[in-house]
Amino acid sequence: MYDHLNLNFGASGPGHASTLGLPSPPQTQQQQHAGPIHPPPPPPVNLAAANPAHPDCASGPSVNPLAVPGNATAAPAIAGAQPPLPGNPAPPPLDAQLIAQQAAELTALRTRLEQLETANEGAPPRVDVAPAPPAPPVLFAPPDVVTRAKEAALAVRDSDRKLSLPDIVPGFKANSLDIPIPPKVDDAFKSFRYVLYSSLTLASRIRAAHGEEDLVFNAQGGLTVKSLDWHNEKLISTVDWHAAARAAEERIGFHHGEARAEAFALHHKLVMDLGCSHNWEIAMEYDIQQREVVALNPSHDLSSLDLAALTIIATHPVSHNTTPSSSLPKRSAPAESSAQFPRKHFRSHCFWCGGSDHFPADCKAEVTISGKPTAKLAPSAKTSAITVPTSMVAVSVGSPAMALEAAKSMPDPRRVVTPLDPD
Repeated sequence: MYDHLNLNFGASGPGHASTLGLPSPPQTQQQQHAGPIHPPPPPPVNLAAANPAHPDCASGPSVNPLAVPGNATAAPAIAGAQPPLPGNPAPPPLDAQLIAQQAAELTALRTRLEQLETANEGAPPRVDVAPAPPAPPVLFAPPDVVTRAKEAALAVRDSDRKLSLPDIVPGFKANSLDIPIPPKVDDAFKSFRYVLYSSLTLASRIRAAHGEEDLVFNAQGGLTVKSLDWHNEKLISTVDWHAAARAAEERIGFHHGEARAEAFALHHKLVMDLGCSHNWEIAMEYDIQQREVVALNPSHDLSSLDLAALTIIATHPVSHNTTPSSSLPKRSAPAESSAQFPRKHFRSHCFWCGGSDHFPADCKAEVTISGKPTAKLAPSAKTSAITVPTSMVAVSVGSPAMALEAAKSMPDPRRVVTPLDPD
């Protein structure tokens, strides 16, 4: 039962070879035939009856007969060993103390095995844990090798920053109109939607190539490119419109075939003719109206003139978007300010009586505002004359009649008088 543990339960001593079932040393031919043949030995002793505390020992491995005290005669019968001959001396008896010690060790070992089996019955099955991966090897290098490696990495990084330009091709001339059309405009051509010709101009292409397109927030909270702007569609110049028309013909022929591209080419020719016969505003209105109709109904033929649409557009007054000039007349600002803020009219005051709303020449008050008598004016004073008193007396002193006299004229300082010399 415990053979896998490589346990040796046999006894040690001089008779160890015979107790383990090994054959006895060879005997001579006369000794083997001289002695009588003895009957087979009796069966081994049942240890279960002798040791009722361990009933499972009956089904376990057989006990060494030599381990039982007083059973020394059973050793030659194990494993078919022949009994000693009468002429041969019997083997020496085993030490009883050693046998008892081995029996005690065997009993303790079996008890420990029973405890381990009982403890393992309720334990969960053992799961083999994968061994941890080995640590990566650590490389060690001299400092000069590390320095050279850093310099090489920096050199590679600096070389990546340098822009490599292509060589100049002799005789090659680049065209600014070869700048690709913005992706959202090309998607509109592909789905045959209405395309703003103002988005095909050179300025719009450069702005889209530089990534300067306007971004707006969408419903999901992210940023998306703003849709095409319709405000500048009618303000496109004739030159820009003609270049955009050629680009539109090329993209329509690429996505939808040459037949539709030819129809758009004839329509563009009609628009140029309308610009010469009528005016450019009417031609732009007709162009936009026809391209909107063909975007809604692709079966519409815009290669021929639509007289009904032209009549409606020509008789309808064209709205001109006039922007007020930023330079205003210089004298308009005071007029506006005077209209908004009325000019203040200062009230006239009389310094004779201290009253208001009249001049001193028209003053008829006899008492000043402080209750004192006013000074008298000469009867020859007129309303139109500006009377300014040359002197003034106190109010308490009686004012004599006085008349204003003209001030003496002072000689002109610019006049030069040269005296005559009689000599």
